[in-house]
Amino acid sequence: MFHAPHRLCMCLQSYPLVFFFLLLVGCASYPTQELSNARQALKAAQDADAAHHAPIHLNKATELLSNAEHALEPKDLSYARARNNALASKTEAIKARKLSLAFALTIKELNDRPLSIPVHNEASQLLEQAKDAAQSGDDILASSLISQARTVIQTNIKEP
Repeated sequence: MFHAPHRLCMCLQSYPLVFFFLLLVGCASYPTQELSNARQALKAAQDADAAHHAPIHLNKATELLSNAEHALEPKDLSYARARNNALASKTEAIKARKLSLAFALTIKELNDRPLSIPVHNEASQLLEQAKDAAQSGDDILASSLISQARTVIQTNIKEP
């Protein structure tokens, strides 16, 4: 009398390619959601003017999304590579959007608040340095300089 586990073992021994194929099909599925998320994150970054404030991340996100789409072409079919590139694209797009929004908020504060000329110039200089840092890919420095500019603006508002 055979036990169920024994029958399964016999089946796997008889049809190893079938088992491998089923395992492969079960693990690899079209990365629909990942591609959609990456496209949405990229669009949000573009809408936040990341091309101006965070071009390195935006370009990398665009390139990774393109790589994800190419990985789905028949000659190069790789769902795993497409999924990984789509996830990385989303991450880069989110970084671009966050950095761009930080710039936009600080620039708005700079333009909307009554500041003395020296304070305005100091904050503007910090933002220029932040822009240079962002364009060279140094997010940590860029974020720090944006934060410093916001502090300068917020602590030196001129009374009307």
